[in-house]
Amino acid sequence: AVSFSDKSHHNGSDYVTFSSRDGEECIGFRKPGPSRSTGYSWVMGGVLCLPKGTPLDQTSFFAFMDSVQLK
Repeated sequence: AVSFSDKSHHNGSDYVTFSSRDGEECIGFRKPGPSRSTGYSWVMGGVLCLPKGTPLDQTSFFAFMDSVQLK
């Protein structure tokens, strides 16, 4: 992976954008669960890479990230 952005924040989650070696636009995120005295109850992370030539729609990604919940 190349061209990592600085870490950004959205609704309590962190994310970075980057490009894969094949030129795909990617975004990686870390979404913490509820706080507790020793940290968080859980931390969820993920990476989404779009096919080369497909632009990253940040609004759609934020909607996805906001909706993801631990079951």
